[in-house]
Amino acid sequence: FPVSSTQVLVKHENWYECSIRIAPAKEGNYSVEWFLNNVKMKALQTEFADETEFSVHCSVENLSFIGDHLPTQENYGIFDYFKFKPISEE
Repeated sequence: FPVSSTQVLVKHENWYECSIRIAPAKEGNYSVEWFLNNVKMKALQTEFADETEFSVHCSVENLSFIGDHLPTQENYGIFDYFKFKPISEE
């Protein structure tokens, strides 16, 4: 659902644990939850189900087509690790 964006302010030069939980929900479509330091920041019911394949892109970008506030300075993120865990293992 690319038209849904949310701004969450974070302090610079700090470490954060960011996670996304994607799980089957109503009518077989996925629900998505975003967490920052284990605190839910956003939840969204999607309009797609398991016919959609996922891939991971770890980046922080200033994308002009997402959101309504363009950044006024360069932003970056450093990723310490990435981990994938299937829902069935929770």
